[in-house]
Amino acid sequence: MARGKTLRSIVERPDGHAIEVINRPIRGGDYWVGTHDNITERRLTEMRIASLAEQEAHRASVDTEIRAFRASVEAVLRSMSDSASEMGRTAAGLSASSRETAQRASGAVRTSNDAAVNVKAASDAARELAPAQRRLQPVEVPALHAQQLVDEQAGTLAGQAEQQDGSRQSTLVVV
Repeated sequence: MARGKTLRSIVERPDGHAIEVINRPIRGGDYWVGTHDNITERRLTEMRIASLAEQEAHRASVDTEIRAFRASVEAVLRSMSDSASEMGRTAAGLSASSRETAQRASGAVRTSNDAAVNVKAASDAARELAPAQRRLQPVEVPALHAQQLVDEQAGTLAGQAEQQDGSRQSTLVVV
């Protein structure tokens, strides 16, 4: 106060009251005026206002986070909806492909059944022709014996031909 400046201080009392002390110098420098004000209510109001401001800031922060979360959830839901639509289109395509494959498989089964009937018919025909085929198969005869058989057969045929018609000549061709 000696320098001519106002001094301010707040005294906190043990009972929770706050007293503001202000000492103002008077012109001339030897005296001052001191005031004591009970500012307890004002300080409580200021603390409530500060607390409300802090709560409001916190609420604004929470609201911002909630908006961001909602936007994120909406984006995920849109993505899921788009994915579900795409899955539906894929399922429809697969279903059509499955129907086409089933039709082709059915055709293949019919063709296979027809082929089985044809193979059975060929097998039955081969079984019926087997005895005739065995009769037609060449018989292996040793070469010397075969020549004797040919000579005998030729002689027999020549004799028969002379007996029937003496003027005719017979020719035997052996294959």
